[in-house]
Amino acid sequence: MTSEKEFTGHYKFLGLVEGESCQEKAYHAVPNEIDARTEARRQAYKLQANAIIFSQCVMIEADEAAKYCLASTVCYGRAYKVEQDKND
Repeated sequence: MTSEKEFTGHYKFLGLVEGESCQEKAYHAVPNEIDARTEARRQAYKLQANAIIFSQCVMIEADEAAKYCLASTVCYGRAYKVEQDKND
């Protein structure tokens, strides 16, 4: 989903979620959006959401704030509970 306009039924905003893909060591895989989005989806699932709209993903190189990551990708989104159309 790219916006709330795509929801066909009633929906409820459950909260903001974020996911991170972290490169802990120089020889580890480079952080990527796929893993970061998957982590955000896991957080949405814990909120019992069945839809998520991602607002953005950001690549942070030389991540000084997170001492355990050399680099990271973080994706931010909004989690929703959407009622499914009974005609589907």
